Amino acid sequence: MNRWVSKRIVVTGGAGFLGSHLIERLILLGYKNVFVPSIKQYDLREKEAIVRLYEETKPDVVIHLAAVVG
Repeated sequence: MNRWVSKRIVVTGGAGFLGSHLIERLILLGYKNVFVPSIKQYDLREKEAIVRLYEETKPDVVIHLAAVVG
C-alpha cells in the first residue's frame, strides 16, 4: 500500500465507522493527499455528482466504502 503515498486517494464513506478507521490509518502511514467527499458536496447516488467528483478531484485511487445503512 505504500506505493500509493504520492497518489490522490478518494475514500467514499470516509466519515463512517470503517472509513474513519481507514483514514486514521492512512494518515498514520504518511498519506497526505486523501479526500473524503461529504454527501452535501457530492451525492454519490447521482451520476452528475459522481462525474463532478472525478473531474474535480482527479483521483488515482478510489476506495468506495459509502453505503446507506438502517
